[in-house]
Amino acid sequence: MQTTPGLIRITAVLILTVLVSACGDDAQQRYDRATEALKEAREQRSEAQNAVQEKENELKEYQDKLDEAEERLEEARQQLQAAEAKVNASVNDEVLFRTLQRKMLDEDKFGEAAIAVGVSDRVVTLTGTVPDQATRKDAIKTAENQSGVQEVVDFLEIENKPAEKKSPKQE
Repeated sequence: MQTTPGLIRITAVLILTVLVSACGDDAQQRYDRATEALKEAREQRSEAQNAVQEKENELKEYQDKLDEAEERLEEARQQLQAAEAKVNASVNDEVLFRTLQRKMLDEDKFGEAAIAVGVSDRVVTLTGTVPDQATRKDAIKTAENQSGVQEVVDFLEIENKPAEKKSPKQE
């Protein structure tokens, strides 16, 4: 059994009670007080044990729920893998090309970009220009996340925007 702060406190109270009761009382009074202190200590120990047991039961319930959730997660992963396998078996380069080209043309985040998509043996090649590094990363991620894509080749270039011309200060 582990020592808990409650048991330490109970033991300290019991010892203190015995020591205090030993001063100036007759033997019967000391015995009665010590017996009462022992009874209280046993009750407190019993309460502490009950509290520990309740917490252990509660912990077991949470562990059971966690185990159940992990099983459901594993089932979902297996279903996802099966679905991806079906998609990969049915997808071809033409479908990938049309899907990705549509995303590059229709999504607002690629509005300032000029991205061309090429697909050969499920390898996607991205060419063209994008306004910034963030848009480049988004385009690559979009292609990589498309089911059926095995690899993405990046030939995207970031536009060099001309610096704004400042008019000379008039004096």
